[in-house]
Amino acid sequence: VDVAKFLDGISCTTIADACAKKGDIAGMERWVEKFRALGFGLNVVACNILLDGYARKGNLRKMLECMAMMRSEQITPNIFVYSTLISCCARRKDAEGAIGFFNEMLGLGIEPNEVVYSAMVDALCKTGDMEEAVRWLQRMKQANIPPGAVAYSAMISGFAKRREPESAAKWFEAMLEADVHATTIAFNSVI
Repeated sequence: VDVAKFLDGISCTTIADACAKKGDIAGMERWVEKFRALGFGLNVVACNILLDGYARKGNLRKMLECMAMMRSEQITPNIFVYSTLISCCARRKDAEGAIGFFNEMLGLGIEPNEVVYSAMVDALCKTGDMEEAVRWLQRMKQANIPPGAVAYSAMISGFAKRREPESAAKWFEAMLEADVHATTIAFNSVI
């Protein structure tokens, strides 16, 4: 094993990830290309960095291109890839897209976690479909995954935006009863 090359590869993905988090898409893409130029094949880590960067910019088109590239190179997506895709759909208020990615993930045998379920609840709350959001939160509980602050905050905020303060307060109380620490979003939504 060429240790220097290996460390260069780690450096490239680390810098690409920092660029993604900063919103520097061109820098992120450049560092992933340097990673590939070192002879490393594209892998799920590099792809998730790309997906995260595109998601932060809300660029679903580039995310879908990245997914197509993963398929063409036979890279199997993991839970992190799907949580990134579903979270992006939530930010874009695209519940249908989120459900599509959720079902695709299940089709690959990947079990959803709290982050994925919370993103699903958030996507539905942002579209105002609170009845469906309640069903997804119940589905989460049935899967023995306790909702956390993100899911409860989405419910509270969703009901508050629909001008249903009693429902928002009910979810706030449920969050406290579940011993989940309230977020600023949750507090602001019930005020």
